[in-house]
Amino acid sequence: MECKENPEIAEFYTRRIMDFMEGRREMPSVSLNSRPEGIHASDLDDNNCPLTSFYSRTLTSPPPITRDEALKFFRGRTVERVIATELDPVQIDGIWMTVDDVSEHGLAEIKSTATSCEGFFPAKDFPQWITRMKSYCYGYGKNQIHLVVYFLVGNMPSYTVWNIKDLPKGTSYSGVDLRVWTFEFTDTELKSWWLLAQDRADELSVAVQSNSPPPPDSVRERLPFRLNKKNEKVFWQCKHCKYAIDCYYYEQFILNNGNG
Repeated sequence: MECKENPEIAEFYTRRIMDFMEGRREMPSVSLNSRPEGIHASDLDDNNCPLTSFYSRTLTSPPPITRDEALKFFRGRTVERVIATELDPVQIDGIWMTVDDVSEHGLAEIKSTATSCEGFFPAKDFPQWITRMKSYCYGYGKNQIHLVVYFLVGNMPSYTVWNIKDLPKGTSYSGVDLRVWTFEFTDTELKSWWLLAQDRADELSVAVQSNSPPPPDSVRERLPFRLNKKNEKVFWQCKHCKYAIDCYYYEQFILNNGNG
């Protein structure tokens, strides 16, 4: 995998925003498109618990959409609609996927985040984005894809008492930012990932059909965590999961703060 920041493509997408602001481009309506039934590429990403996909399909009375989910969806969807075009989903080997944008520059994945743009590295900070982009590249028969990241608060999180000493000299505060990284994957990398994605899709399909959660080892290896100041694992996705009350990992990873 090769990854490099791409100011030229960042300018291309910034221009799209300017075109919208200056009346030369209309934003498609912001709506929650009906997703085709079946397994989606988003169900299979690294660093993303497979139990959320399982419970969302098997609970007879799933929890309602939370306020936090609604606000985050509105944020991400609005940013995406201003920047990108609306594309129809495609199905590859039984797995559904919808890339955010295709332009004369190729495929693009659009993301928004409240993470600081200072010292940001996509592969380190959001590994699930990388596997999703691999899925899109494989599905659309491409080796290259652009990751467009809209930083909602610029580098503001870096301007805290405990971080400011580590900032490069002369760094100034920016309220928002848009940056682009271009990823290039080899055919071998894409094929290897797709074989794993198919295994995960099969596992999820069997789990849903049998109404039995995926095996613990499979779940455990994908639970996203961060290390706290005591170097302990904190499973942040578990802490905010609306399926926690039904989850067989609830006591281990939530009540015990991820260290049970």
